[in-house]
Amino acid sequence: MKYLAVILLPVFLFLGCVGPEPKPVVEPVAVAIPPAPEPEPMVLPKTPFTSKMIQMFQLSSAEICDLQFYISHDIELQKRVPAQTSSISNGTLVVNIQDKIKKIIIKKDTPCIAIKAEDNLIVVKFNNTLELIFMHSPTKKDLFFLSAQKWEKGVGSIMIEDKMYQAVGTSGQAYLQINKTDVDNSDQNATVIEGEILE
Repeated sequence: MKYLAVILLPVFLFLGCVGPEPKPVVEPVAVAIPPAPEPEPMVLPKTPFTSKMIQMFQLSSAEICDLQFYISHDIELQKRVPAQTSSISNGTLVVNIQDKIKKIIIKKDTPCIAIKAEDNLIVVKFNNTLELIFMHSPTKKDLFFLSAQKWEKGVGSIMIEDKMYQAVGTSGQAYLQINKTDVDNSDQNATVIEGEILE
């Protein structure tokens, strides 16, 4: 018995030192929350700008120049730059035509500003160099269409920086548009009529 106590004592001491099993450590997990989507900008409907609109709202030249204008159709302007080389082959003069075509493309709904407004004419600017003239056309829905020195078979001749360009494609259909919104601030005054009883 004396020897049994001597043997069991170290066992109890060992168990007392070991203690309970340690609990696993749970590392916090960072969860990425996606940002809320930004609201899409409100797109106002575009309205053709007409001479009737100028008269109805009595717009001055300065007020017209304060409007944001847009183009209704694509405008494509192109200029051909002649270039050629020549050589002699077997006693024959061979001319290689290597004309270059420079294009200016203005996409539909491209914004522009008016820098000059007269009775039947509006000059708009797209950047520091490009300016185009739009003329009022009473026979075409009272709109302001792209102006050219002449139109022939749907192709217009337009002078830009002393260079002659050809307006092709849908350029001849391009007219000016603006953003227009109606705000109803009407003052309603209602009168309730009482009935009358026969005595």
